[in-house]
Parts: sequence; C-alpha cells; structure tokens
Amino acid sequence: MIKNENILSKLLIITAVILLLVFGYLYSLLDEIEVQYTIMAIFTLINIITLAYKQSSIYKKKNNIKNLIKREGEWLVCQSSGINSPSIIVIDKIGEIRISMNYLSFIEIGHGQGYGFEVKAHANVIMTHLSGLLKPEEIKEMKLDIV
Repeated sequence: MIKNENILSKLLIITAVILLLVFGYLYSLLDEIEVQYTIMAIFTLINIITLAYKQSSIYKKKNNIKNLIKREGEWLVCQSSGINSPSIIVIDKIGEIRISMNYLSFIEIGHGQGYGFEVKAHANVIMTHLSGLLKPEEIKEMKLDIV
C-alpha cells in the first residue's frame, strides 16, 4: 500500500494517461474499434480519475469531519460532503444520535424526524468530534447509539 496519498493520486492519473495513449495508438492501428471497447475505455478512465481525486489531499481536506460538522451557537451545521448544502439542526431538539462507520444520524425529540449524513470516518472519530462540539450536559440528555 502506498503511504503518501498524493503519490497514489499522481500514479492513478499517470495510469489514466497511459491507458488513453494506448487506446489512441490502437485506434490509429486498427481500421475499426467496436463501440463496447470505446465505452469500456471511457468508463475506465472516468473511474481512475474519480479514484485519483478521492485520494487527493484536496478532496480529503474538503470532506474532513471538522469541515462537515460544525457548531454555530445553539445549532449544528452538518453536511454529507463538501458538495451538498448543509442542514441546520437545533441542538436542544436532538433526542438521539446514531453513529456507525462512515455514517451519522440525528433524530429529533417528539416527531422523530431524522437527519442522516455520510461522513468518511470511523465511529470513534465521529464520536470524539461530536464530544468536542457538544457540551457534556447536552450529550447526557441525548440517547447515543454507536453501531
């Protein structure tokens, strides 16, 4: 496993470029390439570039739990990724918090409306971050369910 994510990201981009050059070379040699091979090559390139982006430090910084879940006064501002618009949750109305690997949900007191968020982190990292945002007396009033 490559330890430096930036090196992995660059290797994936280089792999995509090499595959594109090989495809272009084969296309110039052959009279005709079947449509399914062209579609397969395009999807392979898209997958490699997407994987390279998700391994980059830019993506990881943008989707860090500290950037996705913030406290602003009496509200928690949460979003699943840097792309989605945030949801604002009143802390006093949170009755239950459910945490699992890569997932966090809040359930409101009373009507049971819930908010679910995909967060790329282990359950203990999510819990540690929430413990830093919420006051101990607020946490005591909520039911915690760590899966």
